[in-house]
Amino acid sequence: MRRKSTSLIGCLSLVAVAAGCNSASPPATQAGKTTTITVVAAPQPAATGTVTSEEEAAQTVKPVVAAKIGAAAPDRRVEFGHIVSLRKEASDYVLRFDPAEHLAGRTAADAMEEDTGERDVANDSYVVDESGRSYTYLVPRGAEVSVLADGVDGTHITVPQLAKLVRGKNPLGHPLFEPLETGFWILIEGDAVTALDQQYVP
Repeated sequence: MRRKSTSLIGCLSLVAVAAGCNSASPPATQAGKTTTITVVAAPQPAATGTVTSEEEAAQTVKPVVAAKIGAAAPDRRVEFGHIVSLRKEASDYVLRFDPAEHLAGRTAADAMEEDTGERDVANDSYVVDESGRSYTYLVPRGAEVSVLADGVDGTHITVPQLAKLVRGKNPLGHPLFEPLETGFWILIEGDAVTALDQQYVP
């Protein structure tokens, strides 16, 4: 059974925007003949990726642009991985994040076979973290955070609360439904992370 991610970025989709529109000029008459000239507009640049949470969709909030197709690097991107540390620095926080590959389908089966000799991928999900290298990102104090505190739907908490959880503290008054080791999906804008959502592992 394919497992669904309960995260801000749980529904990552590319929307192709390629529209060609036809417009006709007024007929031109010459020597008793009518000629219609049709101008075809050039197609628009294609594809804008979006990430929309269920809560945003319910409120009809404009989706967050997460990626695009084109020659330049995307302004925003989504990555999966594990939080190494999250500490306060000035008015914001600094995150050390170890990215990993969260694979599904044929990609997951082939990777698992290469690693273990088996192709039976549990819940159609296989995580590969080969380097263990972590990277530094700024996290604004007001960034959106969701953890699996009471169930698979996720609970919104603050960045300071997440920092305490990473340090092994218990700011919520009870253990998490899933440990932080299940990993997080993060929304990156430049060198800053503006959203973090914990991944559910059945």
